[in-house]
Amino acid sequence: MAKPQYKTLSIKGVTVDYDTRSIPYIQADNNNELLFTTKLRDEVNAYIRVYDNGEIGVFPQYGSRFVFVDSHHLRMELNIEDPLD
Repeated sequence: MAKPQYKTLSIKGVTVDYDTRSIPYIQADNNNELLFTTKLRDEVNAYIRVYDNGEIGVFPQYGSRFVFVDSHHLRMELNIEDPLD
């Protein structure tokens, strides 16, 4: 299996490294949610919500997890088998 590759983006002052097998989407009225999907499933694998007070809510779903690097930097990892690997 190939080693995951990551890209980085920022939402509301939070740095997020994400597995490039996932596709990020920014959502919500004030752009405070970041959703991730993959080509393997037609649903959200994980999402992050940054609240007005600066707190971060993480919601891992099927085949994903979050690893906090520090208080405003995290990594979204996939732990799903990709048939293309």
